Amino acid sequence: VKSSHHQGVGTVGAGLVETAWAVDGSLEGLEDPSKRFAVGVLWHPAMEEDDKRLFEALVAEARRYRAERHPAP
Repeated sequence: VKSSHHQGVGTVGAGLVETAWAVDGSLEGLEDPSKRFAVGVLWHPAMEEDDKRLFEALVAEARRYRAERHPAP
């Protein structure tokens, strides 16, 4: 993970899982496995031109959610 922040996570909240770290070991990604799609990041995924997996996953989940809420006739 590329990091350019001067702040970080102090205490991880109950139920959250640490999932990504910077080269220096600082925590930069959290997820809540009890939710359909709950991801917190402390980097700039939009700046990663070659890696759009986070955005692709968000769009895929939004499409699944919409299909479940509003099935095609």
